[in-house]
Amino acid sequence: MAPGFPDDASLVRLIGDTPLVDLSQLLGSRARAFGKLEARNPGGSVKDRPALAMVRDAWDELSAGGTLVDATSGNTGIAYAVLGRALGFDVHLFMPENASDERKRLFALYGAEVTLTPPGEGQDGAIERCTDHAQRRGEEVVYVDQYANPANPRAHEQTTGPEIVDQADQLTHFVAGIGTGGTITGTARHLRKAVPEIEIVGLQPAGPLHGMEGWKHLETNKTPAILDRSVIDEVRVVDTEDAWQAGAEFLTELGLALGPSAGAALAGIRSIAQETPDARVATILPDGFDRYRSTLYADRVRETIDQEGSS
Repeated sequence: MAPGFPDDASLVRLIGDTPLVDLSQLLGSRARAFGKLEARNPGGSVKDRPALAMVRDAWDELSAGGTLVDATSGNTGIAYAVLGRALGFDVHLFMPENASDERKRLFALYGAEVTLTPPGEGQDGAIERCTDHAQRRGEEVVYVDQYANPANPRAHEQTTGPEIVDQADQLTHFVAGIGTGGTITGTARHLRKAVPEIEIVGLQPAGPLHGMEGWKHLETNKTPAILDRSVIDEVRVVDTEDAWQAGAEFLTELGLALGPSAGAALAGIRSIAQETPDARVATILPDGFDRYRSTLYADRVRETIDQEGSS
């Protein structure tokens, strides 16, 4: 705990300890799969965990009046904004302009300042502009830099990994998408100690233009400083079409309205289940459907529901 940090604040105490959902009926095989339902966090995503850890580490500066600044594709920024509102510090975010309208509305709701960056520059462009801003403003701001901050993977090593071990046994694989690299790096570090034989599988989109917000196509983006490739056994590619279709199946088969990254995780798990019939796989279901309602992904989910209703 950071000295003086309000760890007993009501919202802070709600972060983590998310339920593990059995996904096995979606696999069509005898393999088993389980997903951490991270939409249950107060900010609505897995990013509440690293955001809390980074805010805790920067608490001296933030509580003294510093403004938190960072680049975001959405979910981490929402987590910062929620924490800023609850704990009383200002937040200034840099984000590509093509982020979903729902994300932008949530930033406004929680009072975060947002600078939108050219969509053609991607997330790397938002990072560069945020870095320039932080350098110009100096001590007025606290640049937490989720892509390079060791508190990001540490949050998952200390919370996500232990929770998975407590909730599921005899795991053979852990699967997670790669964005900042914090989730897979931190969770894998703990799992490697607790379940030494486990295989760690990273997922990335098939190309630089894709439908999984926050994910990185490693060949065309800068590699985040916190991504530890040494804990990853294999990186598999997920096609947007497969991810979106799998995302719709969460709703039609399980009644869970989730985001496209959950669908991508399920698509990755299915490829493992085809090769390893007795696999027992854990994954992260990063967020819910609510922040994608205006996107093409949501259109695909609705189309799938309509087709089921007319069949």
